[in-house]
Amino acid sequence: LMPGLVDMHTHISPTSAKHYLYSGVTSVRNNAGNIEMLNLIDVVSPKVYASYRLIDREPGLWGPTSYGNISSNDIDTALAAVDELHKQNAKFVKVYGNIQEDVLDVVVKKSSELGLEVAADLLHTKSIDSIKAADYGVKWLEHASSIIHSLYPDYNTQISKDEFTLFFR
Repeated sequence: LMPGLVDMHTHISPTSAKHYLYSGVTSVRNNAGNIEMLNLIDVVSPKVYASYRLIDREPGLWGPTSYGNISSNDIDTALAAVDELHKQNAKFVKVYGNIQEDVLDVVVKKSSELGLEVAADLLHTKSIDSIKAADYGVKWLEHASSIIHSLYPDYNTQISKDEFTLFFR
């Protein structure tokens, strides 16, 4: 006998939902996607703790605004995105990659007012490290992202191979 497993970072879909159950995963934390797709998942699936569209800076690491992301440098657009996620009963808000600090600040504050925590995947950031994200109020760091930025402030994912080896000697 084994308790149900929890996948804390996934992007579940209607076709993959049953595979989680077959593997013993009874709950998942969905880290971006769209509400319409998740609404197609039938009842034979794990419990889904979901966020939907992620919030990123223009032009967006996943491209321009689409069904899965909102790419904007505008504070009002970001606040509207938080409202949209709240109305969709998202369980948290996810910010991504190159979000601007002023936008992150208002997203965290608005999310908190609505009872939503903020998760961040800041792997590609050049300006917000894990400490700064925590200072803003981010509760979750996806992929342990931006922790390396706290240790090595000049690190970013676009550095050359030679620069990379300098960091990790």
